Amino acid sequence: MSQPLVLLVDDDELVAQAIEEVLSLLGFTVVWARTAEEGWSRFCGCQPDVVMTDNSMPDMSGLELARRIREVSPQAMVVMLSAIPPPEADCVCDLVLSKPVRLAALREGLCRIGVLSGNA
Repeated sequence: MSQPLVLLVDDDELVAQAIEEVLSLLGFTVVWARTAEEGWSRFCGCQPDVVMTDNSMPDMSGLELARRIREVSPQAMVVMLSAIPPPEADCVCDLVLSKPVRLAALREGLCRIGVLSGNA
């Protein structure tokens, strides 16, 4: 069985690298997009199991990206990672985690939404 694919959308390279390392340890394959527009393009091309997006990006917010994804793929799993998540993120995303993201919170959240087994 192949590893679940995560599309990680974050304009901060250091943050993205740290999250990618953690996700890899949890058994995910990670594709990184530096902007929300690039994330949208990659989403349309690879249909990931999970999309993890920052909210505050220069070209489009992560919330707007999540809304676009929901329009074309209502069943897609969307996780927002943000220092200050917008209040409406809970209505659009399956999971909202505050940055800096703690490993335990990430693991527990991914288990809760069903994309990670409790044994990871």
